[in-house]
Amino acid sequence: MLIFPVEQKPDWRRPPLVTLFLILANCLIFIFYQLPDDGRTEKALQAYKDSGLYTQEQDIYLRHIRFDPWKRAALMEARDDGNNETVMVHLLHDLSFDESLREREGFASSEWETKRLEVEGLRNQISYIRFGYKPSDPSIIDAFVSTFLHGGFGHLFGNMLFLFIFGFGLEASLGRKAYLGVYLTTGYTAVGLYQLAEWNSFSFGVGASGAIAGLMGAYLAVYGLKRIRFFTTLGFYFNTITAPAVVVFPFWLGKEILNGLFGTEGINYWAHAGGLAGGFAIVWWLKSRGLKIAETALTDEEQIVTETPYQRERRILEGYMSDLQLFKAIELCQRLMQKYPGDKYLLNVAWNLFEGLPDHAMYEQVVTSILELPPNEGDKATIARVYGSYRKTTGRMPADDEVSLSLLERFLDSQWKEYCVELTEHLVSQHCSDERFQSVVETMARRLRNKDIDKSKQLKAYGQQTFPQAETA
Repeated sequence: MLIFPVEQKPDWRRPPLVTLFLILANCLIFIFYQLPDDGRTEKALQAYKDSGLYTQEQDIYLRHIRFDPWKRAALMEARDDGNNETVMVHLLHDLSFDESLREREGFASSEWETKRLEVEGLRNQISYIRFGYKPSDPSIIDAFVSTFLHGGFGHLFGNMLFLFIFGFGLEASLGRKAYLGVYLTTGYTAVGLYQLAEWNSFSFGVGASGAIAGLMGAYLAVYGLKRIRFFTTLGFYFNTITAPAVVVFPFWLGKEILNGLFGTEGINYWAHAGGLAGGFAIVWWLKSRGLKIAETALTDEEQIVTETPYQRERRILEGYMSDLQLFKAIELCQRLMQKYPGDKYLLNVAWNLFEGLPDHAMYEQVVTSILELPPNEGDKATIARVYGSYRKTTGRMPADDEVSLSLLERFLDSQWKEYCVELTEHLVSQHCSDERFQSVVETMARRLRNKDIDKSKQLKAYGQQTFPQAETA
């Protein structure tokens, strides 16, 4: 499952130079330093084979991994099929086996140790073994360098794509220095949680995904209560949703922790969770210390010159929401709705604020203003969400039949069939005789013919009685 924001577009008038630099650095390191790893691996395997150590160590290794029966069975099958290279690759990459050999009697100061150290020296030249972060052997240098290493083209491409998605907006919002600081710091918070969770692990973690997860956490902290659009996928299903940014944080964090506990091997979920939590906490702390969050890539001077009073009031309102200053946001939103009645942006913000406050005096006003938007105004999905939430929260239908009819016409050609049925039944119960309702009755009678024949007949009879001059379906 994926969920990521699609709220912003890059402003190429002020390109995200730090983000582009980070992407370029990762790509150059992969091309010029990591691509030769195949040759390094081949050289180490050949030396291991020529030394005769494979014959000496293979049975010892299979006993070493006896507590991992699936891996042991797969490697024994590979060996029996003559695929010795697969066994050698796993054996040489298992750093815990190095330690177990050093504890064996007769290994120290022997020819076996001499040959082993020579092979390990060649193997340790492989980039992800040399600089990958190993909890069993923690290193500040490895913690930094490992965030610029990747396991392959696919790993690199995926990380750089997400770095760009989150990076260009954050760089404009935080400023280049703060943005770079957050990126580099969350790389350390990522390996920090990995160290705590897997303190005795001999595996090596590489990739920018921990720092990128930090940018994801920072992104949610920047936007706070502001509702933004996210693209989400679940299997073959994909769609866009809108939600307050901060609400997504526990979902992302919980998903990574659960994957860390129960997920498959090969992905460092603990680093993702550490980066995510670190990015959120760092930006939250920076905001509390007075860091200015820019809503656009404009400088402060440009904003003062170009913004209108309306834009300034919107910026202040968004600042309150980003900082989760709920009471100030509600108070300002009330004033702005009186000052700019019918403003669709303010109506959307007001709904985000008052949706969970049905007892507030503004709740009914906000709902009514949104539902009364003309058919050619307002986002249909948003209006449907407001209507559905209002029905679920209060159990009431709109007080004005004209509003109900307008909603019914709006939803008639869309996927909200249940809303259409209940609005139609409500207007029938109110004995609506508006001529616009005639075509709706005909349409609903046809739609229900194969699903609910009784309701279809009732609507047909209602149409014939209320609109005798017309022939209903």
